[in-house]
Amino acid sequence: MPAGRADHVVVNLDDLEAHFSAGEEVTLDALVAKGVLHVSGADERLPLKVLGAGDVTKALTVKAASFSSSAAEKIAAAGGSADVQAARAKWTRRAYERAVAEAKAAGKDLVAETLKKKKAAKVAKAAAAAGAGKA
Repeated sequence: MPAGRADHVVVNLDDLEAHFSAGEEVTLDALVAKGVLHVSGADERLPLKVLGAGDVTKALTVKAASFSSSAAEKIAAAGGSADVQAARAKWTRRAYERAVAEAKAAGKDLVAETLKKKKAAKVAKAAAAAGAGKA
């Protein structure tokens, strides 16, 4: 990471306390949907990190790439769970070439499969946005 560039999108426990009800699942997508975080550009690819500033009194299920030790302790003390999700794998040429070779051995075209997945995700995102606009 170049100097001065963030390596995580961060949120504090007091933000979770203010915007989520007991029993809700907290993810990066949920934080963006509720307007707690405004993520755009290169930040969209960054993982979520939960910091321990503030207190949480509700049992929340928090899913993030990493937690500060105090945040994990406070979430557990409130009866919630701090679930660590695997961060997105970094792209490397070696990994890409290995994936292309594996796809070719399986009789598939990796580029075509990737484009299909991206198109399906884009359509699903547009449908979700259209559905949210009608509600």
